[in-house]
Amino acid sequence: MKNNRWNYPEEVEGMKFKKSNQRNVLNRLDSPPRPKRTKRYLTPVITAVALVFIMFASILYVPSLEPVLAKIPFISQYVQDEEERREEVEKVLQTVNASVKEQGYELAHYVSDEKGIELSVKDEEVSLEELATQVENALDDKGLGGYKVEVVPTKKSSSQPLELTEEEKANEEESKRIEKSLTERLEREGYELMFPVSVRINDREGIYMNIIVTKEESRMDQLEMIAKEEAESVDAELKLDIRQVEKKAREQEKRWDDTGALNDIAGALVDSGEYPVTGFSYSFHPYPLVMKVKTSLEKGSDEAAQIAEEIHSEVEQYIQNGEGTEAIRDDTYNLMILDKNEEEID
Repeated sequence: MKNNRWNYPEEVEGMKFKKSNQRNVLNRLDSPPRPKRTKRYLTPVITAVALVFIMFASILYVPSLEPVLAKIPFISQYVQDEEERREEVEKVLQTVNASVKEQGYELAHYVSDEKGIELSVKDEEVSLEELATQVENALDDKGLGGYKVEVVPTKKSSSQPLELTEEEKANEEESKRIEKSLTERLEREGYELMFPVSVRINDREGIYMNIIVTKEESRMDQLEMIAKEEAESVDAELKLDIRQVEKKAREQEKRWDDTGALNDIAGALVDSGEYPVTGFSYSFHPYPLVMKVKTSLEKGSDEAAQIAEEIHSEVEQYIQNGEGTEAIRDDTYNLMILDKNEEEID
């Protein structure tokens, strides 16, 4: 559940417009004008309104209190804006597709951005301008106006979709069979798989196997023997890729994947333009999670230190208060803000 972002500190509480003030104002407003002073009967109202304005303005314009009232975590705001944008994009596509179908056509190509929509249909005889007008009207009817629609001639593709050869199909089926058999055997032997077993068979790699178990696992020789036995059905060179990872690191990775928090943080920092961020990377292995935010700042400047502190605060605030982040709020992580030379800003 989200925390209340509008809790006032004690200093602000003392400046708020209290119920007693409100009652005084209401009493003044309800009082009838005094006789023989009709020219001044608005004075109580004006005074009350002025009082409200002055008290409210005193809160808004005290510099030290502005962040308390106006600051909304920008990562959470970015996430909300992106959700609304995706919903609109989906509604626009559905409306365009329905409009095209109503005219008896099938959508073949579709690209959209904030400025307009480009589309084509699977019919060379279509009237491009007429269809564009019809689609724009359909969008207007749904309250989605403002898009400039352009219908372009259908582009003929010179490339044919790739089809697997019979050998490739056989290799794919055998890969799936070995994956299933190897997974079941390892689980029967009590191995704890940190990731699904992966098997590939092709001319370049021969037979490739990737198996990832816990770092605490000690029966690695037996694991290798089992993998080799499962690969005996394939007449190809075996490439074994067996790794071990910390279980708590993998568990943390799953929690963060489930929340989508990394995508939200990366998107907000890189795409929003709020800060001079040029890149974002992360790693769960070894434990704990490490996030690296690369900036165009120069280490040692006052601006760099201030912005680094703000980014730390914004990320922590999102993790602790963001919608759907409950599962990761107690997680340990390291956040590194890097300058343009990839040196950490203190």
